[in-house]
Amino acid sequence: MRYRIYALLSVACVTLVSIIGYIGINVAYNSSPLRRIQTAQEIAKLSGQYQFHSEIDQISDYAPRITNYARPSRHDQLVIDGSINESLQTSTLTIGNANGIMLEIRRERGVTYARQPGTGWQRTNSNNTAQVNTLSYLAGMTHAAVNPQTANSYDFDFDGLAFTQHFARLLNADAAHGINYNQEWYTIANS
Repeated sequence: MRYRIYALLSVACVTLVSIIGYIGINVAYNSSPLRRIQTAQEIAKLSGQYQFHSEIDQISDYAPRITNYARPSRHDQLVIDGSINESLQTSTLTIGNANGIMLEIRRERGVTYARQPGTGWQRTNSNNTAQVNTLSYLAGMTHAAVNPQTANSYDFDFDGLAFTQHFARLLNADAAHGINYNQEWYTIANS
């Protein structure tokens, strides 16, 4: 009888420790910056209408070749703003840097328009391209952390290979349903 009580207490303690451990890991996982970003992405996708803003501070190293010996890294700083409204089939994208806006893109019901500063809207040849979900870049996000200056902003590294693999999967899934795009999208997926 005494051993049965000890056995039941042992099982109860192990179960309790397991439940507490599971809850602790689940809370830690759900409260991580990356998880919060992913949750916000899912909510935005479900709403079908959202705005986005990204500040990109990118340092690119050149390929290891003799011709690139002692060549300094390339440092680009960009600001990307835009909006998506899936029910109206519209999207906008603005790309700028420290000198101002470099390019604006607008897509309305399957037709894409672009303009550079000082020019009017021009219809582009990208009419067969998809209204690409601009949140797809989150597939390449790593090491996310809350920005110390702004609580609603995040800093993160970007894994280009993970993004291009994700992008290729999206294109292949659409191709399986008979949807094809311009070569430029396949080039991005293979870059």
